Amino acid sequence: MNKAFKATILSSSILTSLALVGQAPLAAAEADVTVEEVIVTAQKRQQNLQEVPLAVQVIGADKLAAAGVVNFDDFNRISPSLVIRTDVQPINSTVAIRGIGTFAFGIGVEPSVAVVVDDVPLAFQARAFTNMADIARVEVLNGPQSTLYGKSATAGLINIVTPNPSSSWTAETHLTATNDLEKDASASISGPLTDTLAFRVSTIYSDFPGNVKDLYNDTRSDGSLTSSSHGKFIWTPSADFDAELNLNYTNGRTTNDYVWVNLPANADLRGNKLYPPSVFLNGVVPSHTNQNTYDNFGIGSRYNDAGESLKLSYDLGGPTLIAIGSHDRYFLYDHQDVDYTAVAALDDRQTGVFRVEQWTEELRLVSPSTGPLRYTAGLFNSEVEYQRDFARGPYFSIARWTAADGSRQLAGYGQVDYDVIDKLTLTAGVRLGQERINYFFNDHTVAAPAVNYWSGVNNEHYATYKVGPEYQLTDDIMLYGFHATGHKGETYDLGTGFGAAKAAAGPVHPETDSDYELGAKMQFLSHRLTVNPTLFTTTYQNFQAQGSQILPNGTTNFQLTNVGQVRTRGFQTEDSFKIDNDWSVGLSATYLDATILSYPNGQCYATQIVGVGDCVPTKGSSSGHQDLSGTRLNDAPKWKVTSDSTYIHPLGFLPLDGVYRANYTYTGKVNYTITQDPGTIQKAYGILNLSAGLRDQKNRYEITFFVNNVFNKHYYENIADIGGTFASQNAIQAQLPRDFDTFGGVTLSAKF
Repeated sequence: MNKAFKATILSSSILTSLALVGQAPLAAAEADVTVEEVIVTAQKRQQNLQEVPLAVQVIGADKLAAAGVVNFDDFNRISPSLVIRTDVQPINSTVAIRGIGTFAFGIGVEPSVAVVVDDVPLAFQARAFTNMADIARVEVLNGPQSTLYGKSATAGLINIVTPNPSSSWTAETHLTATNDLEKDASASISGPLTDTLAFRVSTIYSDFPGNVKDLYNDTRSDGSLTSSSHGKFIWTPSADFDAELNLNYTNGRTTNDYVWVNLPANADLRGNKLYPPSVFLNGVVPSHTNQNTYDNFGIGSRYNDAGESLKLSYDLGGPTLIAIGSHDRYFLYDHQDVDYTAVAALDDRQTGVFRVEQWTEELRLVSPSTGPLRYTAGLFNSEVEYQRDFARGPYFSIARWTAADGSRQLAGYGQVDYDVIDKLTLTAGVRLGQERINYFFNDHTVAAPAVNYWSGVNNEHYATYKVGPEYQLTDDIMLYGFHATGHKGETYDLGTGFGAAKAAAGPVHPETDSDYELGAKMQFLSHRLTVNPTLFTTTYQNFQAQGSQILPNGTTNFQLTNVGQVRTRGFQTEDSFKIDNDWSVGLSATYLDATILSYPNGQCYATQIVGVGDCVPTKGSSSGHQDLSGTRLNDAPKWKVTSDSTYIHPLGFLPLDGVYRANYTYTGKVNYTITQDPGTIQKAYGILNLSAGLRDQKNRYEITFFVNNVFNKHYYENIADIGGTFASQNAIQAQLPRDFDTFGGVTLSAKF
């Protein structure tokens, strides 16, 4: 445990101890401290956070600003149960909660963590990896959420809520510039158009050239250029009816590159002695601080997304009937230099097009929040179509295929909360669903009359449930426990290497889980101190994971498979303390024991030698396998801790407030591959962000100066071992995060 992490724990412990032990001096000031109620929609109804019997972390706009959250992957800084790992291709980025995510590249593979924006589920997680300005709050729901939110929520859910239109005309703008050439601008306008119609429109522009330099053409990489717009219109013609229309459009491009961390001098390109590292690296020196690359095609993508949703709410004089419909279209073009060099004789390239179109409809009936019986019931229907066109070559690892994967699901769900006796409530919920999946795959590298086209259809029924009690021990202490199950649908392993054998094997089995949790929601000192601890244990059957197969020619093919059994268990807590009206602090932590209980036929990692050590030969294959039972799950640090502090105080001599913020995140050691490759381990690290600014006392104007990664801690958000390609041990590449280096900047904000 490093010193910074110890200091964070110690300081938070001291604050908590002072609050509990020194209640007498603190009590005198309690009446003067204002504590706002936190409202969430975690259970598809508006509730006070402390009344929700669930491990939920809520991140409001102020905390997002304190942590310097600009993009979706910045959530890594503020949620201890969340690990977001980006990839050089957006479609391969992953989101994990409590160590469970989707580490797979198949085009129709469902996520384990669902993402919902304004009541609409995203079929494709890459849609979320865009600029996150103009957000009211983010709710991170831990553990299976399949009963209310369906498939794709076996590990948890991220609920993103955008601001509603204002009752009077308002406008605001934010401008940010950094010393490493990032430029961000956002603006919004909101207000009533008529007595019954109000709107809010926001637009965002973000440009970061990147923190990797390609020495081949003297350009910067690992950056992005994004513009997006969001419009929300709410029509309220009567007291018992309203309609909400959301319109979204995003357009952007990324440039990405892996950098060399380690590459031995004898790692000849494709085993060709004419191309040792001294030739093809062209001045790039592999090291843990390297930020240079040398290739002639680069890695990147262009994408756009357009979506619409309509939500109708009608008060029936008790329960509320809600209807939600949505449509979304996503397009991505991606390209990648797969020979990792600028050597013309072996210039291999990869390109592809990815399309997703989704329709959803939901009908929901929600009871009033008062009374001894409260319920939520609904019907949900969705249709999703994925299409992929892929090409790689022409010198090696040749592939050329097109594929499509479709899914149609229909589900009914319901959850009831019943006050059995005073202070004791029982919760029970169930979801019943059916899904029909279909696919086609056309391998264009196979010449006729050989079979090069496969298709299939499969139907599946599933059921999930949740049950448990909650007990209101006092007005400010609630205890709860529950048992819940989750379901993640079956899918076909569509990708390079698909053929007759995979077609005959059928879809990869569905992933299911069983979860038990005990928790408490506690507040002390007139709600100034909040402590929300949770104990959990979850077992996953047929866990869907991505492995790799190294062919004799050095080609790497990815394989989707079922891991026999995985278990995650541990402890997490979300705590906050409002010391006074000026100063508030927060501390959240997750301890995680994530273990693969049974996986006897796991893949060997890239540089393991078949027949030597743990990598044993696989019958009928040139590759080997290893028993991974009892090993730690990838992307699952044992400890992750986040803490934040905000201090706002009048300067006295000027009509201005000083605004000071700090955010610290500690992430324990983590392996980025399930194969236990020793070369893909990220060591523990801690990141400190600081900011200070001035704000007028009417909260109209603010200037903020910030420094991110104050101590210049180098870490990686992804690591890959491609030693099999270079016939060498530990040929390690890594993807750099935005804050790989210390950087600073200034933000100007204005509200009218």
